[in-house]
Amino acid sequence: MLDEIFGAQEALSVEHLVDRIFNIIENNIIEGKLKPRSLLAEDKLAKVFGTSRSPVREALLRLENIGLVVRTDQNRKIVAPLSTELAGEYYQIWEMVESFAGGLACGTATDRTYLQLESALREMEEISDSDEKDLKRYRHLNYEFHSLFVEECTNQTLLQFYDRAIKSIQWCWNLSLNHKDDVVRSNNEHKQLYAAFKSRDRACFETLLRKHIHDASIRFVHAFKTIPTVEEEDMQGIP
Repeated sequence: MLDEIFGAQEALSVEHLVDRIFNIIENNIIEGKLKPRSLLAEDKLAKVFGTSRSPVREALLRLENIGLVVRTDQNRKIVAPLSTELAGEYYQIWEMVESFAGGLACGTATDRTYLQLESALREMEEISDSDEKDLKRYRHLNYEFHSLFVEECTNQTLLQFYDRAIKSIQWCWNLSLNHKDDVVRSNNEHKQLYAAFKSRDRACFETLLRKHIHDASIRFVHAFKTIPTVEEEDMQGIP
């Protein structure tokens, strides 16, 4: 199963080996290809990446440190389960980081960002008005729209926190196919956010954004269903 997910991997230089293994596994977890509780056996992963177990072990340790991998009672490493409590915490972090980073960028954003925000808004409105709502496309645009608020923030350390926060949110979204976004409500709130951002009203923008994300988190957690887990017999069958 693991080799089916990762496919054939090119030879990696020693200096980038751990980073590449980390990034590839992280992306497959966030995209939902590696489901919660999937077993991550070091020997099997080492075979997939054509390396020893040492760089795999280091990459998995880094994934543990950011909460995407956990250890079982048997000391096996698995993809972390996603609970409603954890999802709620991820939303809180997103709310805090984006509102502050976006607030910093609010006073210095350029016409280029405004045009990109307007383009995303138009496409989201088309989906909102459509009888057949493409939720997958809307979620992608939603991510793009929010990311544009922080694009011109000059605090690079804060942007690193934002990148981690938004990846956690993407993981939630990708694992919650049963969650139906209220795109009409979302799009109306996005218009208000854009108006405050473009008018450079930082206080109003931050207040609206925090409420927007907070309210979304309540709806998400309420609708969130327990993610189907990989049963013990399935875990044993992973090559």
